Amino acid sequence: MRRPIIQILRGALGIGPTEAAAITRTKLRAAGRALSGSEAAQNQAALAHLLGIDIGPGQAQAVPSDPRALQSQLVLATRALLQGLAERSPVVVAVEDLHWADPASIDLLTVLLEITDFQPLMILATSRPHTEGMPGRFASMPSATSGTA
Repeated sequence: MRRPIIQILRGALGIGPTEAAAITRTKLRAAGRALSGSEAAQNQAALAHLLGIDIGPGQAQAVPSDPRALQSQLVLATRALLQGLAERSPVVVAVEDLHWADPASIDLLTVLLEITDFQPLMILATSRPHTEGMPGRFASMPSATSGTA
């Protein structure tokens, strides 16, 4: 599910699939305004690492080398970005095939669910019905089905 998270972030940042490196760096830096607080530089570096954007010297220093610390930083950076965007206007995050999601992606989406309590952020996730082993809050979510007319 890492690829859908990358697609969500690229969409949130307005980065197209064929953008030049200089343009992607500029868009990521502009998004840094949404990443307020003392963690802004680390969040920007973590997002750059996940998206494969070279933001220049110092990026490697700000990205943790420990995989768990990196995962935590990516979750915090994604949350900060989407929360910052939701403070400006409503945001919809669409995730398909949640039943294929890896635990790290489920953890990220669970953290993002917390934002929906106080920001105009909607998470729309599709999954196969009655999937056993669906973790966390997603297992207890009510499901909606559409009928045919």
